[in-house]
Amino acid sequence: LSVSGQPNLGFLLPFVFILHRAILPLRGATQFIWTPVLDGTAGFLPRMPLDERKQGRFAKVPILAGVVHDEGSGTLMQRMHRWEGRTIPIEEFTDMVARRTIGNILNSENVYRFNATAQELYTRYTWWPNLSNNTARWERTVAIISDYEINAPLEAVVRFHAAYSKQAYFYEFAYVSPNDTHRSQPLYGVYHGAEQPFLLGFPFMNRTFWAQLFDGQPTPAHSYQNFVYPHDHNISAFLMELWTNFVKYGNPTPQPVQNITWMPFKPLEEGYLFIYRNSSMRYKFRPVHMAFWRERFLKLAEPVPPSSPLYYFHMFHSQLATIILGSLILLILVILIVFIVLNCRRPEPDEFRHDVRLAVPGAAPESAFQTAFKDAFASRVSPASDPLEPPPLCDQFAVRMKYNRGTMEMDEPTSSDVTTRLLLSDPYGSIVSHPPPPKIPSMSVSRVAVHPKRMIPRHRDLRSDAVLQSRLADHTSMLDNRGGFTMDL
Repeated sequence: LSVSGQPNLGFLLPFVFILHRAILPLRGATQFIWTPVLDGTAGFLPRMPLDERKQGRFAKVPILAGVVHDEGSGTLMQRMHRWEGRTIPIEEFTDMVARRTIGNILNSENVYRFNATAQELYTRYTWWPNLSNNTARWERTVAIISDYEINAPLEAVVRFHAAYSKQAYFYEFAYVSPNDTHRSQPLYGVYHGAEQPFLLGFPFMNRTFWAQLFDGQPTPAHSYQNFVYPHDHNISAFLMELWTNFVKYGNPTPQPVQNITWMPFKPLEEGYLFIYRNSSMRYKFRPVHMAFWRERFLKLAEPVPPSSPLYYFHMFHSQLATIILGSLILLILVILIVFIVLNCRRPEPDEFRHDVRLAVPGAAPESAFQTAFKDAFASRVSPASDPLEPPPLCDQFAVRMKYNRGTMEMDEPTSSDVTTRLLLSDPYGSIVSHPPPPKIPSMSVSRVAVHPKRMIPRHRDLRSDAVLQSRLADHTSMLDNRGGFTMDL
């Protein structure tokens, strides 16, 4: 029990949640859970109710049915709050809001021909005499909900019964007590269920009698103090007598009630009772709009039959989180693989290049460098012997270096017509012509002109100065006993 002594029904919340959410509604189907379901030929409801009524397969019983003037006001306010995020007052219910509301209504009904249907609804329900009247615009928008969801279907049911029975009665209730709780909100109008307090006799509620009848229980909220006007009592007495007569005799007015004789709804006359302060019989309940919803709307809009949902709403957030997490993991793996591939293909530094041919096993340690030096210079082809080689370098100046038994002398540059070349006397006495070696940092050699079209091999250009100096020293020591050699650059 709660603090107030009332039973605590909090444990029922999971059950209510399961009741409303366990079965996912179909797309385009109503959101109400207690609606009829087609069971097939072997079930209770084998076919669509409309098809059953067209074929006359229904109980031909006396029927008394009716509507209030603003059936869809409460429904529209709830949907507007969901669509717009707030309750829009009449002053802000502009033409743009009305158009957007019509679009939301059609989207909720899952129609196929959206644009044509929206345009016709706007044209048919717009208050053309005064387009700036927001109150009239709101009432006409409420009429769309009222006609589509309640008025047209109920009028069609009474019409089917009238074709087979003479005891079909239809009414429109248009009275609201001046002291009604919703009277302060003009958006409601004559809202859905406004006739029920009068049918139950609330204006005649006696608190003493109620307490005696229900063991001292208080009267229902707003059951007595809101209905104190004379018209409230008249309307309540009028409705209770009509409904009682219909239950007893199958006719609401076997005798006139308050000078009113309620005529049955007939196919040609289509008479109905308009209940107000001064009630009266009227004929043809909203004939143009009822015919539109009955004959044209289904052909124009082509509503899509209820189908399976596009996705399971309850699992959507979990699926979305799984997809996002999987995408992030896949992206990280791709980045890691690309990084590994690029790191493996990175070029090695010059000092780690294996471009030196190793000496034969058993040779002296310095023979590897001597062999590499000989390969580098002996494998060159003389420019004069190669017809594809470019012309010799420009003769600007020359540097003459003499190596005599470990010593090096350098002459001053002279201008001569000698091509830049290197004459190397190897131990066997042969002369090999080759490009000049790279610059040695320890020597202060003047700038040497290089032919602009003469390309230095890349593997020679990338070698460090220290390696070249070491190789030159090794070759010099090898030729130490042979005398000297001269390099003309």
